[in-house]
Amino acid sequence: MVEHNDKYGFINKEGKIAIPIKFSSASFFNEGLALVVLDDKYGFIDKKGHFLIKPQFSFASSFSDGIALVWKDNKEGFINSKGEIIIPFESSRAFFTFKEGMTPVQYPYGKVKKFGGEITTFFPKGSKYGYINRKNEFVIKPQFECAGSFSCGLAAVKKERGSPWGFIDTKGNLVIPQKFYTEGRIPEFSEGLAALHNGKGWGYIDKNGNFIIKPIYVSAEYFSEGLGCVGLWSKQRTNGRFKYIYFDKKGNKIIEVKADFARSFKDGLAVITTDYKKGYINKKGKWIIPLKYDSVSDFSEEIASVRMGNKYFIINKQDKIICEIDLPPLKKIQHPTVKASDGFPIEFKDLTIPLTD
Repeated sequence: MVEHNDKYGFINKEGKIAIPIKFSSASFFNEGLALVVLDDKYGFIDKKGHFLIKPQFSFASSFSDGIALVWKDNKEGFINSKGEIIIPFESSRAFFTFKEGMTPVQYPYGKVKKFGGEITTFFPKGSKYGYINRKNEFVIKPQFECAGSFSCGLAAVKKERGSPWGFIDTKGNLVIPQKFYTEGRIPEFSEGLAALHNGKGWGYIDKNGNFIIKPIYVSAEYFSEGLGCVGLWSKQRTNGRFKYIYFDKKGNKIIEVKADFARSFKDGLAVITTDYKKGYINKKGKWIIPLKYDSVSDFSEEIASVRMGNKYFIINKQDKIICEIDLPPLKKIQHPTVKASDGFPIEFKDLTIPLTD
């Protein structure tokens, strides 16, 4: 996906326009559909750029579990991929999508009002989060002050605002005690482990709540492709540089690298940033592409988008240029990437890089 003069569209692997650049906003393809905005209304297009669900909503989320959250006339509802309403429009509930057959909602439902010139949702005093299924039935009664989506059969919850996070199972039983922190983000399991903070440092717990990787680190990313990435201040720290360590699920140290920033592995490679330059390593810690690019995307389906100076390219894992992305004069471009499960040639990464940076 590219942004050209404040409009969005899609390009293919050859860097050619595949779907016209005409949308005021757009998301990457998810479950075969992309969320786009045209004339201030949200709708969904297929991979040929045809509207399967015409623009008609004041807000919408991408599809998840075959369901999308949509807003109309200041009320929320849920639709399927055919645009059929499967959960009726009601007062505001929550900005969550379905995962593993459920979504957290706040009850009693809130009302949307204008406040200080902004549209704001006001929930009644004492409203709590519970979980509904696809039939709009509460399967876990409202009882939580904060709640997250299910992943790996577990969902993060808080009984009281400001309290630590714990985890419930699909029946609502608290199976991991409330004793973990995340510094702002809602915790979620990935590949059977969750990155959490115990008040002293970051580490990873298993589904029994036991730390598999000790909580002694200053940062931790989600597990991806069998490896989790943590940050540790280097003893010879210069200009804020970290030491990053990649662990496997058993807690074995696999890779160590000194860098300013390190990402999780995608398509077998991880992005490393040092002195404002970016490159890629493999799962053995070997440099596959050296630190030379100014901006990069993760690899997917063997390709990635990169920026060098004011030029953007699509490259393969041998660092060979497949094509130059040629859309002059560009104001911005969002890094194209590929979602293997959908097989669409090029999609947007949620990253915008001004040409002047």
